[in-house]
Amino acid sequence: EDSEWLSTLQNQLQVNAFVNPQNYQRSDEQIGWVTAESILDADFSLMEKWFLDPYVYGQIRIDKKTLPSNLFRAMFEMRVKEWMLTNNRDRIPKNEKADIKDVLQAELFAQTLPRVKTAEFCWNLDQQYLILLNISDSFNEKFCEHFYTTFGLTLRPQTPLMFLKASDPNIETMI
Repeated sequence: EDSEWLSTLQNQLQVNAFVNPQNYQRSDEQIGWVTAESILDADFSLMEKWFLDPYVYGQIRIDKKTLPSNLFRAMFEMRVKEWMLTNNRDRIPKNEKADIKDVLQAELFAQTLPRVKTAEFCWNLDQQYLILLNISDSFNEKFCEHFYTTFGLTLRPQTPLMFLKASDPNIETMI
């Protein structure tokens, strides 16, 4: 039964591993699992890379490309003016404007590196707790969502203060 469970975990990690997109067309986030060894390693085929009984360990990686809005706006306005000069027009049709915007976004996304965020995790299967090395609420929420997508399990975040309050109801009055 243990080997079946581990095989399921391995498959789910691999299915939900980080995948580098061929090209970013928009500012979509890419999210997935990578090994603890490297944010570039999303291969979970070797169990020793992610499992040390009773621990599952690795990292979550979230990439997002964004364009500098002020530079994009300036370049867009310049291209619109160039189009109006080239076509000897005072106004630009909506569809031309949209085409210029799409082309410019594609060009700039191709030149832009993503912002990469990672956090290591260690999941104790026997005692059923997981430690995530991160304190950002929004990042932790994304981790919980991806964890649920991957394993079908809901995590209940626990901060040190929450832990203290749960162990001693009088802690509230001391803080």
